[in-house]
Amino acid sequence: VQVRHAQAPVAARLLARGEGRAEVRFAEPVFAAAPGQALVAWRDDAVLCGGPIARVAAPEGPGVS
Repeated sequence: VQVRHAQAPVAARLLARGEGRAEVRFAEPVFAAAPGQALVAWRDDAVLCGGPIARVAAPEGPGVS
């Protein structure tokens, strides 16, 4: 998944949420993701899906303070 065009893609899990919406869970924190920015999910050279970010949740899990 890629959030900014100049950033390297980051591994993530995409979860369908219905009505053209999805939840994206990144394998590692992503710098400066913000509502309104575009997000694109790739597999190899193929675009799987993309769209504007609706909201950003705080990171969770071990090592997050």
